[in-house]
Amino acid sequence: MAGLTVGRATVVGAGVFGLCVAHELAVRGWRVQVAHRDPLDNSGASTAESRILRTSYGADDWYTRSAWRSRERWRRFGQVAGRTVLAPTGVLLFGTADRWTRDTVAAARCVGVPLCEVDGVEARRRFPWFTPGPDDHLLFEPSGAVLLAREAIRAVAACAVDRGVRLRRADVRAVDGQPVIDGRPLTGDVTVWAVGPGLPVLFPGLTSARVVAQDSTFLDPPAAWRSDRPPPAWIDRDAEWYGVPAVGSGGVKVVADRTVTPDADAVPVDPHPYLRRRVPALRDAPVRRRERCRYVEMPDEHFLLDRHPADPTVWLVGGDGGHGFKHGPAWAAFVCDAVEGRIEVPSRFRIR
Repeated sequence: MAGLTVGRATVVGAGVFGLCVAHELAVRGWRVQVAHRDPLDNSGASTAESRILRTSYGADDWYTRSAWRSRERWRRFGQVAGRTVLAPTGVLLFGTADRWTRDTVAAARCVGVPLCEVDGVEARRRFPWFTPGPDDHLLFEPSGAVLLAREAIRAVAACAVDRGVRLRRADVRAVDGQPVIDGRPLTGDVTVWAVGPGLPVLFPGLTSARVVAQDSTFLDPPAAWRSDRPPPAWIDRDAEWYGVPAVGSGGVKVVADRTVTPDADAVPVDPHPYLRRRVPALRDAPVRRRERCRYVEMPDEHFLLDRHPADPTVWLVGGDGGHGFKHGPAWAAFVCDAVEGRIEVPSRFRIR
C-alpha cells in the first residue's frame, strides 16, 4: 500500500483524540493546525478530573494492546511536558468468574500485561478498603493507573506546540466534509475531524454515533485514604459502579456505570447504598460536587475511523464511548497510519 507524502493537515477538535492525532502527525513531519471551539483545559469530556487507565477488554486483544501502548506514551508525554499525568494506583476489577474474566486473563498473558487473579480471602488481606462478594473473582492490574485528564491534555498540547502544531480557537462548520470558518474554508491536504460529541451535530445522519452522558459524584475522602498509598481505582462489573481514589483535587470519584441522554434532568444516583456494601469507609462520606460528562458512542461500541464519503481527504475519528484516554496516543498512531495509507482500516471501525 503506497504511503501518502506528508503535507499540511487540519485537525478539528482539541480533545484527547484531536490533540494526540495532531501531535503524531507533527512527529511524522506534517505541518499541522488544530481548530478548536472551546478552551483546552476547562470544557468537555477530555478535561474531566480523572480517567481510569486499564487494559481489560475480554477477548478483544486489539484494545488490550492499544491501551497497553498508550500507558507508556502517556508517561512520556508527562515527562517531556514536565507534568504529573499518571497516578500509579493499580486497578481492581470485581466480578464473577465468567467467560469475560477468562478471556481477559488470556489476552493479558498474550500481550504481556501484568494481571493477577485474586480470591476473596486474599482480596480482604491485600485490599482492605473493599468488601468483595462471596462469588467475586477479582482481577488486579498492578500497572493500571489513574490519568489526571486536565494535566494530560495540557501535556499533550504542550508537546504538540513544541513540534510546531498551531492551535487556533474558532467556531468551525462542516461543508461537504471540509472545515469552514467565517465562510472561508481551511486549506490543507488532509482534514481530521475529532470533535467528540460534536460529531453527530456537524454530520447529522452520516453515522450511527449518538451522544450520551454519565454522572459522577465526588466525595470527601476519609482520613485513612489521604496517604501516600491510596486505594486502587476499582471497577465493579456486576454492580455497574466504578471509582477513582482522591488522586486529584476533586475528591473520591464514584460513578454508576450507566448513561443518560445529555439533556436529561439531573437526578443524581445516590452512591451510598452501593458504598455501604462494597466500600464501607465511604458509607457516610459527604458529597463534594457532581459532574456530568458527555461523550459519543457507536451502537457496537467500536471506535470510528473512516473517510468522509464526499471527500477522500477528510477523515472522521471518534466514537470513543468514554474510553478515549485509555487509547488516545496509540489510537492516534493507528489513525495516522490510515491517513498516510500505511494500513487498511478494519471494517469494524468504518462508517456505520
